[in-house]
Amino acid sequence: MRRPGHAPGSARHGATGGGAALVLGTFLGLGETAAWVRLVLVLAFAAAVIAAAALRYRRSLPGFESYLERVEERFPQVRSWLRNALDLQQHPSGHTSPELARALCSETNQRLKALPLEELRPRLEARRPAWLLVASIAAVALLGALTPARFTRSWATLWSPSLAAPPVRLSVEPGSVKITPGSALTVRARVWGSPRKPALLRDGEAGMAAIPEGRSEGAQVWRFDLTQLTREQDYRVRVASLESPRYRISLAGEPVPVSFQTRASRSSGELRRAATSRPCAAPAPGSR
Repeated sequence: MRRPGHAPGSARHGATGGGAALVLGTFLGLGETAAWVRLVLVLAFAAAVIAAAALRYRRSLPGFESYLERVEERFPQVRSWLRNALDLQQHPSGHTSPELARALCSETNQRLKALPLEELRPRLEARRPAWLLVASIAAVALLGALTPARFTRSWATLWSPSLAAPPVRLSVEPGSVKITPGSALTVRARVWGSPRKPALLRDGEAGMAAIPEGRSEGAQVWRFDLTQLTREQDYRVRVASLESPRYRISLAGEPVPVSFQTRASRSSGELRRAATSRPCAAPAPGSR
């Protein structure tokens, strides 16, 4: 009697699922989100395969009575010994002495030990030919040989989906500068491969949030407005896990004073007072 093996079938299903995930990643070049979805699906598929195999294995296990029937069928010489010993153990009789029961059980044990009971162990046998598993592995190996770079990336991103994210690049303008004390400075950061908002960092000060300026040449452009710069300082820009070098803001010259000229206007009350205080002109000759 043979019992179908479940371990080879599970391995075959697992290899098929893993191979399909690798092929998908090789030809489609998945991004980070899609790579995470692929990993979740692979883990869910593997869990389902293992659970199904364990359930089938448990269902195929023979019960105690079924095992006894197999022993009696394969070794009929111990049939009566085995049944009598089990009956005495499960249903002791008052008409049988304990010494006789122990002797019967001991003799049955000795006879069972002399039998090749390992022959009754179910043989593992795959439900489908083993060449299907070998063909799946060979197909994956062939794919890796034909497209090694893409296959290696697909394998790496299968277990670490964060590696599927596009590389983040950062460009900062104007970098290190020299300005007049009290002047303002606009710093622009160009970011590729990340939607996150960058931050401008200065020693001893809180990070400055960026202002979006749209896209240019595939990069998201962000702006930082620095005003009233009266001391030299360093700054850097950080986005995601990437950080720019430290740039220096130097001061040159003296602060330029700014003067204002104001001109006061007369109020309406002052205009009325000026009009009433003006002397009246003399009437022209001949007028009444």
